[in-house]
Amino acid sequence: MPWIKNFPLTSNEIDIEKYYQWMQLGTSSLAKLFEPIKDVITFSLLPNSILATYAMGELDLKDLLIFSVILTIFVGFTVLLAFSKSKPSKGIYYPFSFYEKWIVSLSAIVNRQSYITFLIRNDIRTTYFFHRFPILLGPLSFWIQLGIFTSFIQVFEPFDKMYHFILAFYFFFFVFFYVFTMFWGLNGMFSIDSVGKHIILHLLSKKNAWSIFLYKFRLFLITTLPLFIVCDILFMIINQVPLNISIIVGVSHLLFYFLLTIIIFLPSVISPHYNFLNIEQLEDYPDQKAVRNLIRYLTVGIFIPCLMLPIALLMSDFISISQYLHINAIGITVLFLILSGSLVTIIKHKLVRLKCLDDFSL
Repeated sequence: MPWIKNFPLTSNEIDIEKYYQWMQLGTSSLAKLFEPIKDVITFSLLPNSILATYAMGELDLKDLLIFSVILTIFVGFTVLLAFSKSKPSKGIYYPFSFYEKWIVSLSAIVNRQSYITFLIRNDIRTTYFFHRFPILLGPLSFWIQLGIFTSFIQVFEPFDKMYHFILAFYFFFFVFFYVFTMFWGLNGMFSIDSVGKHIILHLLSKKNAWSIFLYKFRLFLITTLPLFIVCDILFMIINQVPLNISIIVGVSHLLFYFLLTIIIFLPSVISPHYNFLNIEQLEDYPDQKAVRNLIRYLTVGIFIPCLMLPIALLMSDFISISQYLHINAIGITVLFLILSGSLVTIIKHKLVRLKCLDDFSL
């Protein structure tokens, strides 16, 4: 971290010699960082160490004996589990009863209709959700990024430009990867066309495609947003982020979260497929893949880099830290509100007209 803090290219004045010295210091720092791994790899009781010492004729009988005992216990325990007979269950076991009640309770804050409660229970009590529910605990990339951003920001102070540079990456990319991974991990539960041919039941209850979008949008938020908010709060507390910066990042994070959630629904709005035979097919339709990839590339390649222009101006000394915070607090917030409102209006205009069975390709 001290090496990263001394990054020499954070202003208009660039000293190439200092940059090369900084790179050499980083190389040696990384080498020292991975030195402890050598102690783990060369631990005497690991299989690779036993084989290596045997090949060189230096095998210690004590190590071989300990390794043999451990291996015997492990194999015996494995065989015992393989041949043990499980007792028949006395009834049907449903592991998500508490989670279901919690999601229904959160949904009741927004909408108390029994119709919505029925839809939520129907989505959660599926084999699709049963096999994919671990994604709700947060994807691996989510936790890795949280740890990386926390470790990076520890050595900087709020008056450092690198402090806000790291926060900018945390602000945009952290939200992007979390929202996209969570949605595509449970695409068959969150996408509008995941209702399939059950759309007929929605139409019979005098609903249209817009009402389905609202339900799916709220379901995604109440299912994924709580974990994100908790991690956001913990990040601010652990790193002792000043209150004014925490409020700016927290509010903007939520607005960006809503905007990305709306954007990620576009493939099922633009080219829906209600006539699938298996819900897994929703991940394989070429037209939806094309739209999905286009959205991902435009978001990562154009939209987010444009949103990071203020931090580029800050790093180049064109604006001060206070000006940068004002841009984030006002400019980006207004931009997110305008884009979210515009996208919702466009989606509503398209979906509200889909009211009868002839409007769907079944």
